[in-house]
Amino acid sequence: MDTGCDYVLTREEARDRYDRSEDDFDELWTSIVESRGLDGEVWSCPHDGVDGGNCVFHRDPGEIDGDRQAEALLEALAAVERSPRDGGHRHNQLVGATFGDLDLDGADLSLPDTARVDFFCATFAGAADFTGCRLPAPTFAGAVFEGRTQFDDAIFEGRVFFNHARFDAETTFDGATFDETVSFDEATFAVDTYLVRVTFADVAADGPRSTAPVSFYESTVQGDFDLTDGTFDEPLYLSSMTVEGDLELEECEFFESLTVSDTQASDRLVTQSCQFYRTATDATVDEIAGATPTDADTDYSPVRYNRVETDFFAFDDCRCFREFTCASARADTLYLQESAFLDTVTLASLRLSTLATRDAWFGDLVKLIDCRIPRAEIEETVFDGHVNGTHATLTNASFPDSELGTVNFRQADLTAADLSDTSLRGADLSSATLSRAVLKGADLRGADLAGAALGGVHIDEETRFLHPPVDEIAAEYSLPLWLRDAVPLGSSTESYCGPDPKFESTDEAPAANDDWPDRDAATTLYRRIETVAGNHGRSTLQRRAFVRGQDLRHKQIRQSSSALDARYLFSRLQRGVFVYGESFARVVVVSFTIIFVFGLLYPLGGLTSTVAPDGTTTPLTVARVLDDPLLLWRSVYHSAMMFATGNRYGGIEATTTLGQAVTSVEALLGPTMLALVVFVLGRRAAR
Repeated sequence: MDTGCDYVLTREEARDRYDRSEDDFDELWTSIVESRGLDGEVWSCPHDGVDGGNCVFHRDPGEIDGDRQAEALLEALAAVERSPRDGGHRHNQLVGATFGDLDLDGADLSLPDTARVDFFCATFAGAADFTGCRLPAPTFAGAVFEGRTQFDDAIFEGRVFFNHARFDAETTFDGATFDETVSFDEATFAVDTYLVRVTFADVAADGPRSTAPVSFYESTVQGDFDLTDGTFDEPLYLSSMTVEGDLELEECEFFESLTVSDTQASDRLVTQSCQFYRTATDATVDEIAGATPTDADTDYSPVRYNRVETDFFAFDDCRCFREFTCASARADTLYLQESAFLDTVTLASLRLSTLATRDAWFGDLVKLIDCRIPRAEIEETVFDGHVNGTHATLTNASFPDSELGTVNFRQADLTAADLSDTSLRGADLSSATLSRAVLKGADLRGADLAGAALGGVHIDEETRFLHPPVDEIAAEYSLPLWLRDAVPLGSSTESYCGPDPKFESTDEAPAANDDWPDRDAATTLYRRIETVAGNHGRSTLQRRAFVRGQDLRHKQIRQSSSALDARYLFSRLQRGVFVYGESFARVVVVSFTIIFVFGLLYPLGGLTSTVAPDGTTTPLTVARVLDDPLLLWRSVYHSAMMFATGNRYGGIEATTTLGQAVTSVEALLGPTMLALVVFVLGRRAAR
């Protein structure tokens, strides 16, 4: 004769299953008891016992046939259907039940009104087959699935709870449908779990734990997908999903890869306050910048956000010790805020309206290859590694208060980009489009600007294009520019705009040579810089760019002809005498040098003679100068007057044919140098 089942679920047993402290469990236990129509400290089984013992749901599964349990389950739910007002004596409650092999393939477990199938704290010790089942708002909270479980093509009606559930064997939800929110709060996935091609209304998971891969492949969420405070020791796959609301991952820890690929989120795709570790050691690191870089011989699976589509894509306050990849994404805005990346970051083939970073840190290579980003706001961002933006389009980009390491923007489109106060030293900007870019305060020394379009760029007095041929400024460069230019010989006046010969090479940025192989392109660039400088009143920069361009032309002449070629000699003469018409100080110094040299030359070999008041002439020789040093001053004075006026002064005149020839040469040099002074001053005035 059947009697009532003696099984009861105590508060302590439920608390142990939920793994909660006594204080935290108070409110939860009250809701557990009250929601099941009880007022007390225990839940008692409503089912009839079997053979003088407990019911078929609370016996050792080895004693009860699985088919008998399935049969009894359907009979219990039928009792609820027959007596909906009193809940069929709560026969829908299977709290703490223990099941062996349970086969409910295709079963309809529908219940009237708001009743739900209640598997609270149940244990499925064998295989559980819910394939094609219709489940009315089932509660699997605290349940343990020890055997293989199938929910394939199941239909879940109403809100579904898998809170604190534990999956110890493979579980599949292939093709299942959830018409309201499904909750996996603090669920534990110990083996592979596949939620493949599932249709959800909403997904909420707070505190899930996974020690095996979990996949939501090709699932559809008609609302929001929220994953909070989860711990994943194995990969999580959110691939080929369609989320019609927000897809949010918050405060999660990943010790393996996260893959979000070919997924669409209609509103937002947000990853916030998440940690992506390589090993447990990373979790002990306070500052990611102090972490050990990834070993090149160790293969760590990357964090992937490939081919995602959403309106707003945010990676906020995260720490990523793994390689991060976001390729072929389509979004209105990609926002990287207060996040740190230790390994390579690949942002390839992005199609965005805006890329925004604030207070971010990139410790390794950053790839922006073939991106199309009409607006980039890179604020307070530090790039300690190399930036490769080959073929990228970053029009209207802004980099305020950012630090760029070695940069490759070869053939990139940086039209109207704001690069104010940005260091681009050693950057590869060859064939880049910088039209209308703002370069105020930018440092482009050592940058490869060969073929770069500089039309309409905005510069100021702090913009630096040219640099000495070494990074450490030599002592001579501490002198004012006019003083350096004044020295005809021995001064290194070359200013480079191009690859820095001291620039250290990397795999992504090969070492550059002192001179470009194509000097024609370099000469063209210096003309462009000269034009830009002239448009902004940067006379010194304009002058240095012109001089450097002429120097390259001089080298071309030297390589294509002999040292005695007239063009080469004339070019050297221009460089040495007045720096191609750019140095007033050089003309003055050369003029004084001519006067002094000729003043020393006249006493040699008796080229000139002194003239006494009575008209007597005496040859001016070195011996006489040594006896009377004042004669040297008279010779220099004579040289100065001859240089300035072409007339003799100081009581000295040329008395020999050779002396007359030398004097004539100086008389011709004087007007020539004065004309050069006028030319240089006029050239400056014209600017």
